[in-house]
Parts: sequence; structure tokens; C-alpha cells
Amino acid sequence: MSKKIGLIATGGTIAGVQAPDMQSYTAGIVPIGALLSGLRFEGAEIYSTQLANIDSCDMDADLWFALVRAVDAALADMDGIVITHGTDTLEESAFLLQLLVATRKPIVLTGANRPSNALGADGLRNLYNALCIACSERAHGVLVTMNDSIFAPTDCVKATTLGADCFAAHNGALGYVQQGAVHFLRVQSHVLPHFSARSPESFARVEILFSYAHNGLGVILDALVRDGVRGVVIAGSGAGNVHFALKRALCAYQPDELTIVCASRVARSFVAPAILQAPQWIAAGYLSPFAARILLALLLGSGATHDAIARTFCQFGD
Repeated sequence: MSKKIGLIATGGTIAGVQAPDMQSYTAGIVPIGALLSGLRFEGAEIYSTQLANIDSCDMDADLWFALVRAVDAALADMDGIVITHGTDTLEESAFLLQLLVATRKPIVLTGANRPSNALGADGLRNLYNALCIACSERAHGVLVTMNDSIFAPTDCVKATTLGADCFAAHNGALGYVQQGAVHFLRVQSHVLPHFSARSPESFARVEILFSYAHNGLGVILDALVRDGVRGVVIAGSGAGNVHFALKRALCAYQPDELTIVCASRVARSFVAPAILQAPQWIAAGYLSPFAARILLALLLGSGATHDAIARTFCQFGD
């Protein structure tokens, strides 16, 4: 019996159109129906939905939660879900979905690093691979595929803007797709917390501040707190080091005023509790600043205490 795959389109470069001079392009132009017309896939019945058609740098909480609700609805009837998404924030949307959607059915996100009409466009191949993964009996939960590789949302990042091999993962790929055959080398082993949040109101205000030489973000930090920000993720240098001026500003706040999580701005890194420069700060472990922000926002939005937040982040240090 043929599988039923729900295809949810949100735009991105995979739906982009390059200018005739090949010097620029506009993301989120081509509708999903037009993309599918250029793809032959006989392994499943595909039911497509155009949820949005944007450049993913403009992703916001309203669209995030609309996507979550669309996935929830599709899972009732579909055997798997494929989501086309811009690569700029694909890793963030994938991690959010992993925290919010509890299912064994595959949810596969993919995109492209070249627009649909570019020389060597990679979108249709990535979409074909995503459909193959969504049909695989070994695929479970949220996955990301680009350039024939399969990644876990917990550690995949957009690593380059050059070429089709734009995504990488701290722990390497989970598997690969070759000529339509899906091969898993390992499975996702990390058990993540799950949240019932289904509206932007459940996503607390959390921002990211970077640490760098001659740092002057203390004034900005105070303005953010006055504006209602409840948590801050620091993208520290090295293994989570924070410039003394920013540290001084951060230490003026107690945990009940501002929850502070320390990550690293380095692509492959690990922030351990032992190196934190203040006892009330929380280590992000191997999570990127962007993943740490999503997790912290959901935890604060759910009413979690400071101790509960620290325990949750400890899971990413194992």
C-alpha cells in the first residue's frame, strides 16, 4: 500500500528565483505545486500545502506555531511529513519541532543553497531525498536532509553559504541517501523534553548576546530587560568565555530577574558548568546559541523554575 506523505512548504531558496545576471535572487517565489511539477516521485501519494512563501531569515513565532499546528493536523492522516524551508533558519525550526511534536512518524526538513533556476540547483534533489526518508521504515522523528546527508536537529548547523554541502553536524551525519536508498549509520539517541506549547504566547522573550573584544553590550542588556526580556543566551568566545564588561552587566541580575544560559559562538564547541564565570549561569553543553534560545524560551514559557531549567540543560552535557 502506497504511503501518504504531507508536504508543507514555507518558501526559502528552494523556492527562489535567480535574476538573469545570476548575481542575485529572491527567495520564496515559486509555489510548491510548480516545484513538484519538475519532480518525479512514485514512492508515495503526496499531499502538498503552501503554508508560507518567505525568506526564512524572516521566520517569526507566529509562523513557527502555525507550522507546528499544520504538522499536528497532517500527522493525523499522513505516514510522514516533509517541510521545505529556507536554510538560514532551518536548523532553528527543526529543533523547535523536535521539542514540540512528539511522534515516531518522520518529519523531514529540507531546503536548497541554490535557487530553483540556478545552474546546478540542488532543491529538487534535496526534496526527492526528503521524500525518500519520509517513506523509510527506519526514519523516526524530526530529521534534516541536505546534499544526500541526514542530520539530527540537536546538532546540525548551516556551516557554509558556498556550494550545496551547506549543513554539518557536531556528531556527524546520521546517515545518507544514495540513489533513493536511505541508509542510517546510527539513530538519534538523545531523549529531548517535549512541550505542549501551541501559540506564540507560550514562547517567552529570550535574546542572544555575543561576547567579543571591547564589548559594550551592557547598555543594550539593560534596555532588553526593561522591554520584557526574561532570558538571555550568551554566545561566548571559545568554550563560553564572556568579556568582563558584559559579565559585570549580567551579574547585576538575579536568576529570578533574568535567566542566563551560556553557549559558545564557536561552531564546534562544548560549554561545561565547570567553566562558567558566574554560579547562577546555566551551561548550554553542546547546544548552539540558537538552539539554546529556543529551549530556554519554551522552558520559561512553561513556568519552569531556575533549578528545573538547569537540570534540563544538563541533559545536553552528557
